[in-house]
Amino acid sequence: MSDEKSGAAPTTPQEVETKPAKVGNKSNDTIGGMIERLKPQIERALPRHVTAERLARVALTAVRNSPRLQQADPYSLMGSIMTSAQLGLEPNTPLGECYIIPYKNGKTGTYDAQFQMGYKGLVTLAHRSGQYRKLVARAVDEDDSFDYAYGLDETLYHRPSRTPSGNSIYYYAMYELENGGRSFVVWSREDVEAHAKRYSKSYD
Repeated sequence: MSDEKSGAAPTTPQEVETKPAKVGNKSNDTIGGMIERLKPQIERALPRHVTAERLARVALTAVRNSPRLQQADPYSLMGSIMTSAQLGLEPNTPLGECYIIPYKNGKTGTYDAQFQMGYKGLVTLAHRSGQYRKLVARAVDEDDSFDYAYGLDETLYHRPSRTPSGNSIYYYAMYELENGGRSFVVWSREDVEAHAKRYSKSYD
């Protein structure tokens, strides 16, 4: 394994192989080589609970599992990996903390990699700050008992059904601070879908 300390990326995008890399063949695995050279910078950016070795391995797995990420602009890809490192979150894993997603560039017709935070990543960062005693996000099934009210005396009541239908009609998040402060927000399914339609990008 290389022990370069420069952390420099290749000078041209052509130096990055866009086809799926062969595991174990380092001469052909040029995306892996870029990630390997980025490891000293990753290590400097990471919080203590995550190792550069693990994040590099997770990032390379994410790339190998996505043909479109393999075709993405290498500098946008390395930038997304560095953002993950700075936040200490693992991209594209079942943890759902954050994602590196390939989006098609309408001007060039090529793909750009973009970092996106998952809500579980936000929860992780909030807990890591040490300011939150409790932080949860939940979906409300149409068969659940659910009610809420905003105002001077805010209330939130949610009793899950023993036999949920599988159709979520509300989503809510609530927090309680170490100093005792607390609040919540509720969105309907229609609110969520409208937000996604407005802000989500298409892969194509």
